[in-house]
Amino acid sequence: MAYKTLSLSPLDSSMSFCRPSMSYSEEKVSLDAPADTVMTDLTRVSAVTASPMCSIVMAHDRMIANGVRMLIITDQKDHILGLVTDTDINGEKPMSYIREVGGSHDEIVTRDIMTPKEKLEAMSMNEIKNSTVGDVVETLKSVGRQHALVMNEETGRICGIFSSSQIIHLTGKEIDLSAKSGDFSELQSAIS
Repeated sequence: MAYKTLSLSPLDSSMSFCRPSMSYSEEKVSLDAPADTVMTDLTRVSAVTASPMCSIVMAHDRMIANGVRMLIITDQKDHILGLVTDTDINGEKPMSYIREVGGSHDEIVTRDIMTPKEKLEAMSMNEIKNSTVGDVVETLKSVGRQHALVMNEETGRICGIFSSSQIIHLTGKEIDLSAKSGDFSELQSAIS
């Protein structure tokens, strides 16, 4: 089966996110399963957020405590300001920030290393409804990302998150989503 790359759209200035209404169960899925079976549905599961002034040490602790590798950075009205990932916190960004601005690791806050909202994109929930897990994998590969946001156009809110670790967990297969897009048959061969 040939998989397609899904379109991404920039977030608008007042973008927020959905809140949970019920819980859901995890089941093993295939790459041909509907895409939303591997999506963290923010109408069912609370998004893990942090303020822009949260220290990166506290942000990392929050990720560990919640079993996530990404935090949505929000203002007091829950408007999305950006994202911080485990890679941002434990990678080169803190050292680059210290070299550029000075200070110590303990003084760095999420605002200093986050990917700002202006650089974020989201998949369309309308398109996700007609897509497969394989389509999501191909899209993540094509942009070289571990996470993707999903936007509900009707509500104007982020309603879901795709995470490579969640996809690996739910499919039970090792999938390298960090590689840039190539032939999808190579991905299928790698996970067989």
